[in-house]
Amino acid sequence: MLWLSLRLIIARDYAQWENLEQYLLNMEAIIKECYRVLDNHRVFVFNVGDIFDNDNLYTKSTWGKRRLPLGAYFITLFERVGFSFVDDIIWDKGQVQSQRYKNGDRPYPYYQYPMNCYEHILVFHKHRLDKTRYPCPVCGCLQVNGNAYTEKGLKSWECKNLDCFERSKANRGKRFSAKTYFTQNENLNQESVIEKDFIYAWRRDIKTINPVIKINSKGQNTLGHTPFPKEIPEFAVKMFSYNGEIVLDPFSGIGTSVKVASKLGRIGIGIERNKKLKESVYKFLGKSLGEYEL
Repeated sequence: MLWLSLRLIIARDYAQWENLEQYLLNMEAIIKECYRVLDNHRVFVFNVGDIFDNDNLYTKSTWGKRRLPLGAYFITLFERVGFSFVDDIIWDKGQVQSQRYKNGDRPYPYYQYPMNCYEHILVFHKHRLDKTRYPCPVCGCLQVNGNAYTEKGLKSWECKNLDCFERSKANRGKRFSAKTYFTQNENLNQESVIEKDFIYAWRRDIKTINPVIKINSKGQNTLGHTPFPKEIPEFAVKMFSYNGEIVLDPFSGIGTSVKVASKLGRIGIGIERNKKLKESVYKFLGKSLGEYEL
């Protein structure tokens, strides 16, 4: 499974690109590589927030600032790379620190706009078309015929072995796909049971989670980085990976997702290019991880 929060990049490094187009081209190259390393029929969970900034495509003046719908841009980008869009879960951040909505001395039409208090948690599937003839998971026989597609790029099969141990009331053979090889694996499922309370807490596609407060009353960043709450990678890891599997975060920051993955019995791998965070990463993840190079 892949997990990625772009809040860190946007908040810290957006200015390093000449304009929005260059930024998205760079992100596309990274997402293409993520598509390559992600196993087939697996999930990419992507956290990104829309921002108020200048895209620098027409002007660098103040009047060029506007709301940039990064969530919409990235959905298009992911689909162009080859991913299938599945869901957009809204992270409601509640009463956030932003003061952009305040224009109290002008209580008139066209002057008042609500503040930005949400981000997107986008869910994508990787279904690269694979016509490999898989054996029946019940009897192991290769006497199978191609069946319908259950999703774009996800081909299903039907066992034609009349002596197979599992047949429907209509005498149809076992129907399966490369994805059901793991989603219907009883051992994997029993080792990765999700608590009912957790499922209930995420039953809606609007989830209220308080953001990590990093700015004090003096306007100072007391953490030195752009954090995100552990509840979000916890959702991604529990919902879209099994115990013992690898979870990759290509922009890990101080390693919140890596720590969450490890706590949940997964193997967390984080990539972070900012060496200034090195000591913070070691401190956050624990001394046992200090032997690894950032």
